[in-house]
Amino acid sequence: MKHYLGARAQMRVRSEDKGPAEGPYACTKGVFSPMPEQHRVLPLLNSQCAAIDELFIEEVGPFGRLVVGEAREKWLAGGRRVKTSDIDDYIALLAKEVPEPRLKAEFIAGARRIAGRT
Repeated sequence: MKHYLGARAQMRVRSEDKGPAEGPYACTKGVFSPMPEQHRVLPLLNSQCAAIDELFIEEVGPFGRLVVGEAREKWLAGGRRVKTSDIDDYIALLAKEVPEPRLKAEFIAGARRIAGRT
């Protein structure tokens, strides 16, 4: 049987006296646990979302803190966020919450600048 594990993982799997590896992504008995799909987000997208959140709060005021939390939960519930284009969905979710057309356009333009999508 061929082993496709790295040297460290092979040592850990072969070591019977140490017991199973710890943690949610632990490798036990040579079988990797899959990475949970829920809330999987590229680090770049996380930092862009944080900057867009600040822009949104600046545009709509303190009430925006509640809105960005709810929007982020909804965005994450949509599945894995591993493509840079996924930021467009987040911008659209927040833009729906800006009632005034002029402010909405300003927010979208600023958010797209943050995301490097202009």
